[in-house]
Amino acid sequence: MNQGRSVPGYRPRSSSTDSGAVPTVAGPGGSVITSGSSAMRGSPMSERARPARRRSSSGFPGSSTARARSVRSVSSARASSARAAATISASSPESSTEDFMLRVSPKHAEFGTVERALKIGDVEILALRDCVLPLRLDFQFPEAHADDFAPFRERYPGMLSEDRWLAPVRAFLIRTPRETVLFDSGLGALGSVASVFNVRGSLPDELRREGSPPEAIETVVLSHLHLDHAGGVMRARGAGAEPTFPRARHLLHPADLELARQWGKQYSETVLEVEARGLLDAAAADGLQLGRALSLLHTPGHTPGSMSVLVLSRGEGALLSADAIPNPMLATEPQWRFGSDSDPAQASATRIALMDRIESEGLVSVPTHMPEPFGGFVRVGGKRYWRGRT
Repeated sequence: MNQGRSVPGYRPRSSSTDSGAVPTVAGPGGSVITSGSSAMRGSPMSERARPARRRSSSGFPGSSTARARSVRSVSSARASSARAAATISASSPESSTEDFMLRVSPKHAEFGTVERALKIGDVEILALRDCVLPLRLDFQFPEAHADDFAPFRERYPGMLSEDRWLAPVRAFLIRTPRETVLFDSGLGALGSVASVFNVRGSLPDELRREGSPPEAIETVVLSHLHLDHAGGVMRARGAGAEPTFPRARHLLHPADLELARQWGKQYSETVLEVEARGLLDAAAADGLQLGRALSLLHTPGHTPGSMSVLVLSRGEGALLSADAIPNPMLATEPQWRFGSDSDPAQASATRIALMDRIESEGLVSVPTHMPEPFGGFVRVGGKRYWRGRT
């Protein structure tokens, strides 16, 4: 663990003022915590999502609409992306499969088909478990002290080992009356991350069990280019590889595509291979509409082209934020530096803006790596805490 200085402005909570108990305060508007869900199995594929531009209201720092600050250029983000790549690829070079399983709690090691389902008006969101990555805390939080994590171990049992963050990797199948959209592709088996951890994503099997096999998916929205989100776009076939979603149009923000091109080798088996086969559409943009209920939000900082999905239907809403809100630690301490953010200051501002919007609009929060796939934020002692739906 890196024992360097703490993040400026962060004062560790003392045991006398914070017992570490999970807050029991009701979530914003109630619906964030209590709205119902049901699985919709075997739904037939509907017509292909037809994006149409509309005016966006994201307003997130650095977004293409807000323009409160310019997005860091792809060339200047390259050095930060190198740190992000090193963070993931070097997180556990010594880990074997046995070591990985020993570090993962039983709760996280149980890979069910649908982890959970959420209903938002006429839209259903299925959270599909792909794998779990044991990421080193000193790489992910380079300016935090070891004892800074003690309160989070108490609040979120099983999420943190002594030196690892056990990060669930999920993808989300979004079913509307007219469209079926997959948000992210999981880790897959071809990228460097899968090789380092000796982990293989299970998303294709999960999709088949839900009646939406990879071959039938027609729209894949990639939140960003990192391999735990876009590594599953290609799969092994014999001595070679083929697209996991051969009929799908893969939407990615152009800034992240340019970053992938600059890095070349790291993404040659995933994003760039899909592009070479004519399946990648770098048209993801703030306000891009996918049918009536889904729209994209440009939420940069983690990468220059990071995207979120806003779901609105019949007066209810949810926000799928991927790595814009990556874990409970950064929900509570959003100013902490996160090792895989390309622009830490912008990422922090985006996190805060997203959580503000989730609270003010009563949206269900749908992140990728939280202990639970659906939840919201409660305030205790002036700080936000993630609270998953139970």
